[in-house]
Amino acid sequence: MKNNKSYDELIAKHLSGETSPQEEQQLFEWLEADEANKKFFEDAKQLWTLTAPADEDFGSGSGAAWQRITDAVEAEPVHKPRVLPLFSWQWRAAAAVFILLAGTWWFLNRGVEPAQMQVFASGEGEKLELMLPDSSIVTLNENSRLEYAADFSERLVQLTGEAFFEVTRQNGARFTVRSGDVTTTVLGTAFNVRAYPDEKEVEVAVEHGKVAVAFDEAVSSEKTMLTAGEAVRVFDEEKKMEKVENPNAMAWRNEVLYFDDNLMRDIIPALERYFDREIVVEDPALLDCHYTSTFVKPRLDEVLDVLSATLGFEIEAKGDSILLKGHSCR
Repeated sequence: MKNNKSYDELIAKHLSGETSPQEEQQLFEWLEADEANKKFFEDAKQLWTLTAPADEDFGSGSGAAWQRITDAVEAEPVHKPRVLPLFSWQWRAAAAVFILLAGTWWFLNRGVEPAQMQVFASGEGEKLELMLPDSSIVTLNENSRLEYAADFSERLVQLTGEAFFEVTRQNGARFTVRSGDVTTTVLGTAFNVRAYPDEKEVEVAVEHGKVAVAFDEAVSSEKTMLTAGEAVRVFDEEKKMEKVENPNAMAWRNEVLYFDDNLMRDIIPALERYFDREIVVEDPALLDCHYTSTFVKPRLDEVLDVLSATLGFEIEAKGDSILLKGHSCR
């Protein structure tokens, strides 16, 4: 699920002195797992030292800190996105700037000029809205990352995580989103792409307009066309596509969960996806119960209480998971 924290963020949190003992252990295990991880960490420390002197407060002067970083890597000024925080931590400013810097440093070590790329990333519990050079609007869901060439001549972006795109038309020029081996191509439309690296499939859903979804040619020739209200799930391992009905594909953005005579076997994955919690069913027969309702700005406890009262099951917290006990359907 999408709650895996980026090690970019964890390093930034460590360097700003805000990690918990558990996070320090997590970072230590990651460093010990691979020499490449250690090298990246050492490079990050050097960059942190160069851009944030020890006698200055990095977190309290984000504007000055950002200027120091851009001066250090000789990057062109980037478009400043509007951040929409869901939750906040004291280290957020340092972590957000560090993620941008880490992306630039990575490209620099590959022999590519850092000024050629723009990198934006959202942290856990954070949404990020930004305007691209062609005036298209992108809203990143939490724990997501967007990269594109600074000149944006090809209208091509690389997405890891989830984002909603509102693409402007530009004289027939295509707009392309790459997510691993999956490419989504449009002219002008609004659509959602979900492509978290720890999930087995990529999902594309269209709000309006038309979208073409395809694998890279070297991987598979399979492709499909979507119109308003349609969605497709792309399974990378099997190299196949499957059109699906998912009215809640954009629930993270509009904060509405909609169920219309849906089976619990379909409702539970939607709740897990929206609330980022595992939900386990004790009796599989509960999965065949039907339910209809709409929840606006939902809270997990309220949704489960309503479902429990309607369908007749009990709720039990089991660590990070939630167990649904019994079976009734009333």
